[in-house]
Amino acid sequence: MAKRRAPSLNRAAIQALEQGVFALVQSLVDEHLYVLDVALEREAQQWYLRVALEGTVERVGLDDCERISRQLSPLLDTFAPLNATSISYTLEVGSPGAFRTLKKPREFEFFKGRRVWVRTQKPKALPFRYATLVDFQLEPSPSVLLLPEWEAAEKAESPVSEPISVALQEHGGLTISLEPVLQMPDEDDGPMASPLADSEEDVAKLDEITPESPPLQTADYSE
Repeated sequence: MAKRRAPSLNRAAIQALEQGVFALVQSLVDEHLYVLDVALEREAQQWYLRVALEGTVERVGLDDCERISRQLSPLLDTFAPLNATSISYTLEVGSPGAFRTLKKPREFEFFKGRRVWVRTQKPKALPFRYATLVDFQLEPSPSVLLLPEWEAAEKAESPVSEPISVALQEHGGLTISLEPVLQMPDEDDGPMASPLADSEEDVAKLDEITPESPPLQTADYSE
């Protein structure tokens, strides 16, 4: 059977649907889960409804994704705004992964007060790699307020750590991004390995230090 072209939706309609589905998902999660994002995206003539979850105490597990997917499916079946679009879509419920760049407001909001890895486009452009995300603003110019974990040499010069404001996009080719650190190292283990590779040798070892995310729970909704 020939595939039909996926119906088009304008950005305003997509955002309205995402907000509606977000409310549905929010009604299903408990205090152990946080809804990072709901996105309705079109790829290769196919629509995907993607729900990203994060755990407030520990990493999101496969059981969590399966449960939310199972509970959400019947709610979507009767969600009139989505049904009115007549689109066929695939529902995906999962975790965005341990190591990724924070981009969306709810990601920044979730990681306020938590430890992040500060990645710079230029090596050692900042005198620290880890910090606590104190606050953020994304408009008009993205910036964050960080409480740095100073490297040993810098710590001697800066015994009292104060939050500093850092622009996520600086002039002169410097781009700064934040990535979550979801597991604190034990004090006896020394500093935690950088989540992303800084050298070719690190690239070879990257798979060994990257925890697996639970597989996406998918369901097809076709007419």
